[in-house]
Amino acid sequence: AESHHLTGQLDAGHAGHGLVGEQDIEAVGCLAEGRQCFARIRERRDLEARTEELEVREAEVVQKESQVAERERSVEERQNSLSEAIRQYDNKVANLEQTARYMMGMPPEDAVAIMNEYDVRDLVDLLRTSERLSQEAGTQSLVSFWLSLMPDRARAAEIQDLMVEKPGPDLNG
Repeated sequence: AESHHLTGQLDAGHAGHGLVGEQDIEAVGCLAEGRQCFARIRERRDLEARTEELEVREAEVVQKESQVAERERSVEERQNSLSEAIRQYDNKVANLEQTARYMMGMPPEDAVAIMNEYDVRDLVDLLRTSERLSQEAGTQSLVSFWLSLMPDRARAAEIQDLMVEKPGPDLNG
């Protein structure tokens, strides 16, 4: 009876508005039911707050997952790039070794004629490789002989200086 009485007052109080709010109806109902109803309202608000907090956390997790995925892609790209660089380096070393063997096996004058067409830095790498292969085989290196056969003494001197100074790649195989 009290609930109906309160509902009637609520209806009369909002008659000018034409609408009764859901919270108003719930509050009137709570007056009738007492503490249990207010506990449910508090529980619902707590659940709403937890839901909102969980949604924020979920958004943070999704963002972090995206960041992790991006980092994984970046690491994978670096690994691929490094693998490619290693493969190219290995190919360069293998090519230098094969070319050095060819040069060591041909008449020195012919080898020098070919070497004269090389870029100076590439020639330094080739000569270093030739020296290393000779040392490994326990044979005399032809590098000094080849340099003595070069017609351009300034170029031969530059190559000699670079062999001493230029650290270059470690072509020790």
